[in-house]
Amino acid sequence: MRGGDSMGVNAREEEISLLKQLGKAIKRKGRRAKASAIYQLLLDIIQEEREELSGELHYKQEDRSDEGPSTGKESLPLDFFFEDEVPKSTEKSENEKMMEELWADFDFVMGLNDIGSYNVQCELEDNDTAEVEADFAALCAKGKHEIYLDEQIGICCRYCSYVLLEIKHVLPSWGEHPGGRSGRKSAATKDCDSILNGFPSAVGANGGEASCAFPSGTVWDHVLQAIRKSLYPHQHEAFEFMWKNLAGGIHLDKLNLEAKSDDTGGCVIAHAPGTGKTRLAVVFIDSYLKVFPKCRPVIVAPTGMLRMWGVEFRLLCTGLPVHNLNAAEYSGSEVDYARALGVKDPRSMRLMRIVKLLSWVKAGGVLLISYCLFNQLTAEGSTKYPELSNILREKPGLLVFDEGHTPRNERSLIWKTLEKVKTEQRIILSGTLFQNNMREFYNSLRLVRPKIAQRISPQTVRICQKKFLSLDNVRDVPKWNQSMLIASMSGGSLDALNELISMIKPFMHVYKGTILEKLPGLRNCFVYLELLPLQKSILEKFMDTRNGTFEGEYKISLVSVHPSLVASCVSEKENSAFDIDFLGSLRLNPDEGVKTKFVMELVRLCQARNEKVLVFSQYIDPLVLIKEQLIKLFNWSVGREVLQMDGKISSKLRQSAIDVFNDFKSEAKVLLASMKACSEGISLVGASRVVLLDVVWNPSVERQAISRAFRLGQEKHVYTYHLITPSSGERAKHDRQNTKDHISKLVFSDVVANIVEGDTPQTEEERTSNLISKDEILSEMVDHDKLKDMFIKVYYPQMD
Repeated sequence: MRGGDSMGVNAREEEISLLKQLGKAIKRKGRRAKASAIYQLLLDIIQEEREELSGELHYKQEDRSDEGPSTGKESLPLDFFFEDEVPKSTEKSENEKMMEELWADFDFVMGLNDIGSYNVQCELEDNDTAEVEADFAALCAKGKHEIYLDEQIGICCRYCSYVLLEIKHVLPSWGEHPGGRSGRKSAATKDCDSILNGFPSAVGANGGEASCAFPSGTVWDHVLQAIRKSLYPHQHEAFEFMWKNLAGGIHLDKLNLEAKSDDTGGCVIAHAPGTGKTRLAVVFIDSYLKVFPKCRPVIVAPTGMLRMWGVEFRLLCTGLPVHNLNAAEYSGSEVDYARALGVKDPRSMRLMRIVKLLSWVKAGGVLLISYCLFNQLTAEGSTKYPELSNILREKPGLLVFDEGHTPRNERSLIWKTLEKVKTEQRIILSGTLFQNNMREFYNSLRLVRPKIAQRISPQTVRICQKKFLSLDNVRDVPKWNQSMLIASMSGGSLDALNELISMIKPFMHVYKGTILEKLPGLRNCFVYLELLPLQKSILEKFMDTRNGTFEGEYKISLVSVHPSLVASCVSEKENSAFDIDFLGSLRLNPDEGVKTKFVMELVRLCQARNEKVLVFSQYIDPLVLIKEQLIKLFNWSVGREVLQMDGKISSKLRQSAIDVFNDFKSEAKVLLASMKACSEGISLVGASRVVLLDVVWNPSVERQAISRAFRLGQEKHVYTYHLITPSSGERAKHDRQNTKDHISKLVFSDVVANIVEGDTPQTEEERTSNLISKDEILSEMVDHDKLKDMFIKVYYPQMD
């Protein structure tokens, strides 16, 4: 729905009058002066809140297709797929399947024969290496477009704005099904099917089929029947939980947003990563807008996830205006007259943002903004955008924090600015709310339910935090169950814990992710590797001077990957201690670094099995190095077989890389991802192997990274490899991480973990041997003559 199309006649007349006044005011002014005048006019319209100008611009149910109470009848599809012929899938014969398996086995054996043979020349060649494309933009600039059919635009490029054939010129084919129903599914239906693939019915906690009731006269009347059916039981329950917390219930005749009580306010959706929190929130916001059309929702999320939110809204909420304040282009959902003024200076982001804000305030819809930009526009003392601060603090009626654990430090600017937003209707979405300590967890609660958080005494928080710190150094905590943890607490600390849990339980919906048990499976292992002699000698020089600093950890982490990375982390004073030229000559030889050696051999065997590998690191330098080695060793190209994602890549190119990697028909083999930029919110189900190059202090970061592949929509068994070099100090770091992770699980879990009594090294060895044998690729690597010396130990932790 275009916002300007629903304006009343009086509003249109006043709009014309204002534009005439503006025309006279800027007639003889320059470009900047004109832009400033337009900006000020639009700002005045927002601040004046004149209802006669906004008319009936709010989001209306009748403007949406196929809404309202469901009749249970099948309706004709509203989206038609234009194509000369609907492709028919042909099932392969048993003989063809057998031949494919035989060829796959042949490729795998050939890969085993190649293990340890890198054929790497240490000097770069000028003409013989394959052409390396810098990014997708470089491919498009050379006319190498990735063409696909967009049902809204036509035949166009997946990465840029190039359109080969507009949709109006693409001829349709007739549907093959009776009753006029097309055999082609809409984009929304495809998306639902991909989520539900392999799961014919949602499964409840007892393992049986869960039947979800949708009573009439409730908020469920505002959810399309097809979307209702796509929700899992935990999403169904959480949907009603959000309504009860924010509006007091689900029955339409009893809802009253103005009636405040201690039982209403914000809530926390603490669902395991990969269980569909974004989809759940989109469905809720859509229904919430239909009941409270002027609530003006704002979603604050990490920058890289804003585009994904826009995609979900387009799939599930046809016609709902979505304004991305971070995007450098208009969405087409803006109020007509505001956009007409904004395009007069297309280079002005300031003007573009005020156009989007005006459209959101006057015409309704959803506003998307990153944490960083929200902080820039609203932080106290900010002189760049002082006029926008009040708009973002006063206008929202619903505030959603995606990855809500992000603002958790009360001394950070973003936490302070978010706390001052006026509305009490707030939702935190997080799969890992408990990050480092009890204080940060408490700060998250203060954001979503400040009044209740104030009732939790500071003494309670201090007692719990003190107890956690005392347990942090207990080596056996990972083997404890909840009863043992409680038994270790004194009367005061136990009372404090019970008080805390009883206070947060009414507004925190916790889901551990049992639906993920229906996926093919997750095998999580820790691989302890022996550093090579050159790496050891370099690390010995660093270990004496690291002093627990971030810089010291950074150096050790890089060298444990490959010795040549020392060149990118030493100071000028330290340069003399190393032969930088010699180390540089080893850069493209993965055999010189134990972790690069592991990655190369894993990739070699995975490509023979047609499996994709996802490699995470908290630093960029190791990813760049591995990219160069993959290109050299396998003669691959960036953008085709090798993809890289980090904070420097635009959100548009990032989404394109995600789509290519998840497409089983693409040539993509490896995705190198920054843990900071890509470990949250995105779906990378194309990967069946996940490698974590280094150890981080926060265990939830690793859990989030693994959940990029192990999530709803995954069709393969997922294997994860945590690479640890004990002699570099990573073993001690991992032990502290493990203890912290286990304490948080014990405190906030309703399920008591079972402890295995009398677990001996022999039983653990037998268990590990059994699990390794089930991983064909790792088993071959561990037993191979050229590789087995680099393995110290392979450990599989007990799953909760």
